[in-house]
Amino acid sequence: MQQIDLREGARRQHRAISLFAVIQCWMGNLEGVVFRRRDLERLIGLERFKEKRMDWLQEDLRELFPYQLEFCKDSFQLTNALKLVH
Repeated sequence: MQQIDLREGARRQHRAISLFAVIQCWMGNLEGVVFRRRDLERLIGLERFKEKRMDWLQEDLRELFPYQLEFCKDSFQLTNALKLVH
C-alpha cells in the first residue's frame, strides 16, 4: 500500500512538472525542453532520487512529451510539446 501511495504522489508531482514544461514551451515558442538532474531535484524537492523515480518521471511525462531523449544520467530532453498544445 505504501508503494502505491508513493507512486501516486510522484505521479502528481510529475504532472505539475509536465504542465510547467508545456507552458514554458508555449511561451517561448519552443518545441522541447531539457531537464538536468539537478533541476529536477530542485523541482521535485529531493536531494537524490533513484533510477526508478527517473523511469516513473519519463513514463508520466510521455503523455505530453512523447519523444524523449536521455543525454546521459544527468539530463534528458522532452520534445514535441507544440504539436500537443495546438
